[in-house]
Amino acid sequence: MSMLGALAVAAGFSMFAAPSAYAVEGYITAINLGGTGVMCEPRVGGSIWPVNGTNAGNARFFYCGTSTAANRGSNVYNSAKGISSLESAVGTLMTNKNVKVYVMDSPLQYATASGNNPQTVWNAQVNNPALSLFTADGDPENAIIVYENVANPAAGYPNVMTNSSTLQAHDTKHEAGHHFDLHMTGTRLSNSTTYKNLYPDDVAYSAANNPNHATQYNTTFKYWWQNRAELFAEEFAIVFGSASARPVDVPTSTYFICTKAFVFGWGRNQAAPSSYAEPHCTPNTP
Repeated sequence: MSMLGALAVAAGFSMFAAPSAYAVEGYITAINLGGTGVMCEPRVGGSIWPVNGTNAGNARFFYCGTSTAANRGSNVYNSAKGISSLESAVGTLMTNKNVKVYVMDSPLQYATASGNNPQTVWNAQVNNPALSLFTADGDPENAIIVYENVANPAAGYPNVMTNSSTLQAHDTKHEAGHHFDLHMTGTRLSNSTTYKNLYPDDVAYSAANNPNHATQYNTTFKYWWQNRAELFAEEFAIVFGSASARPVDVPTSTYFICTKAFVFGWGRNQAAPSSYAEPHCTPNTP
């Protein structure tokens, strides 16, 4: 759910459009995304990230899907705005790092926008309903892309299926967690000495107390529990209110107590906790 690797290097996300006036938060005239033919409506006029742009040139939220409903994109922009509302400092960080949010129809549309082979993108995005781009990794901009329709592996390429509103909202927060992880201090918090020391405490606690640990750690939740960056991002989503969208979330909150407390401290207070309530948490401050 994070970076798409080599697929994300094409410069398809620069905006070239004349400023548009606004009065209240809402969509303005669609722009041709990087001249690729993918049309995206900027949402501007709000007071908090990601809708706090004032025109197409400095917008941070773009709806590129096919819906014409008045609330199009709301699963995603309301979720992102919820982060800013809950913790304004995080919204300010995202604004300062110019993290943009794109709601796209499917991986096939992203392939068009990024100039990559559609089947290659479709294959890479199976089971990944969202992704992030980072300038630090050579991508053209800091961005979150969330799909309204996702690859359907049962039907095969090029078929897609609806991505639930719950997962659109949840994965917006998960991807924001990846950006927070990197941008808060300039180096990934999930790779900090403290987080790396707390992580084995949680694994050991789960192994000792979770009757399903072996299966979950090695198979079911391996994607999150054996990848600190993914675990951090999922914990960020949980901390910011999406506590049970995925099956991994409740067990993570139950057994990965130390690392979640670390993420809560940074996410809600912009600092590591001064102490940890659970005796098995043994942080080593960097």
